[in-house]
Amino acid sequence: MNYSVQFGAVWPSVRISLLSEQKYGALINSFSSAEVVTRGLRAINATDFLQEARAAPEMSPTSSLACYTFPRTDISRFPPARCGTSGLLGYYLLDAASLLPVLALNARPDHRVLDLCAAPGGKTLALLLEGCRYLVANDASVSHTNRLRRVLQSYVPRELRTEERVRLTSWDGAEWPEEAAYDRVLVDAPCTADRHSLLQEENNIFHRIRRKERQRLPLLQTQLLL
Repeated sequence: MNYSVQFGAVWPSVRISLLSEQKYGALINSFSSAEVVTRGLRAINATDFLQEARAAPEMSPTSSLACYTFPRTDISRFPPARCGTSGLLGYYLLDAASLLPVLALNARPDHRVLDLCAAPGGKTLALLLEGCRYLVANDASVSHTNRLRRVLQSYVPRELRTEERVRLTSWDGAEWPEEAAYDRVLVDAPCTADRHSLLQEENNIFHRIRRKERQRLPLLQTQLLL
């Protein structure tokens, strides 16, 4: 891919961002000791960017989520999350931008929600933190689904992980076997993930041995969305 043609004059700054170490957001786990955790994050100069968005006059997000990030140009890293008195981890590290689809989904607690491409689990966790009472979290990869299960075990109380509340499946999202209707469907379709591909030699989707897989991505994305 010729990035300079695609991005034009902004390519140099985009290139720096792509090659820089990724900055994460810390999604606060309100099922754990949230107040203690947030005090600790504020002490290291992290701020809740969602709270800042709520304060902006032109914005009106109603989400109760909290996600802490470091200021621009601050390349500090979050320490590993620790378990609170509940035995659950205090925050989940993720690309903070991945919360935007959850906010746009605007799911209510009484909605039936399907997270079609759920792994690794950040958006699924965010939906549960928002109070979702019936959620199907799916990923076509069994290994990814198992990883998602471990995430939920580390962050969500057992009583909220029952089959009636959260169901994990490993079905092909392009050929969904159920006829059940959902009020909201979240689709984080597989993509080229350019940034990750630039930083890893192994399993790079731009590698010549994965050319056919890459060429099939637009069709797969369309099938998932339709």
